[in-house]
Formats: sequence, structure tokens, C-alpha cells
Amino acid sequence: MSEEQKAWKCKNGHVIGQVRKAGNGIHQLLLYRQAVDFEGEPEEVDVMAVVEGTVMEIRSSICDEVRTWVTGQVAMEKLIESYGKMIKQTA
Repeated sequence: MSEEQKAWKCKNGHVIGQVRKAGNGIHQLLLYRQAVDFEGEPEEVDVMAVVEGTVMEIRSSICDEVRTWVTGQVAMEKLIESYGKMIKQTA
């Protein structure tokens, strides 16, 4: 399966992670441990987390700028659907 990935940057252009669309249609953020400035030689990155839910403050380790990762509509629909199934099982 081919995944389309896009750099997720702070407002100063430092790459904080990569956004990908998972097989289930949910957008995920592959969050880097350290932000990367890709000017010059490409750097090796360390993905510290795969994020599907909302994260309020993700800070660039280079410039301290903050971004928020917000859960997409597909993820919210899947969460609501799974919650509904869980409620039916316990009733």
C-alpha cells in the first residue's frame, strides 16, 4: 500500500513531523522527537509517537513555536462508532 506523506511544519518552516493517511482513512501525525530544519543535508529523524487524537501544544525544539494537532472528522466518526458499539455490548 502506498502512503502519501506530507511534512508538518511550524510557522518558521521547521519540520515537526509527517502527516499520513492510514489504511482506515484516519490522518495520523508521525511526531518527531526533535524538529528538523531540512536546509542542507537531510537529517535522520526519530519518530517518538504516532498521533491520531488532538494534541494541544506541540513545540518546535528549534524555535519554540507551538502548533496544535486536531483530530480529523474521520477519526471522530470512528471514535463515535466504536463508542456506540461498546455501549451496546454493555447494555
